[in-house]
Amino acid sequence: MLRHLGSKILSVSSLILLSSSFVFGQTTTDNYQPGLDSKPQPGVPKGEVIKLSFDKSKIFPDTVRDYWIYVPAQYKPEKPACVFVMQDGIRWEAPIVFDNLINKKEIPILIGVFVSSPVFKP
Repeated sequence: MLRHLGSKILSVSSLILLSSSFVFGQTTTDNYQPGLDSKPQPGVPKGEVIKLSFDKSKIFPDTVRDYWIYVPAQYKPEKPACVFVMQDGIRWEAPIVFDNLINKKEIPILIGVFVSSPVFKP
């Protein structure tokens, strides 16, 4: 039973390695163009982005990480909001996209939290 399972795992691993060599060996042209939701639109209320830093970690001493909080213009503190967390910093024009999609009511009002990777203090 164990030998049979081991050979299946080896076969699957070989297949993954083989397929990844095809994918990474190819050169492709990426012509993706950001859509309108990635650009500021007239009449769309703009949320606020606050940049902060955290440098007092007891778990990861001697590190600093920046983080940003996005608060949409439509947010009312008396009403709960959804939370979006990205652990890769603030990217892909996310606050602009959120502004546009919240305005069109395609996503709910949400608070964005964007955390960058840590950097060691000198």
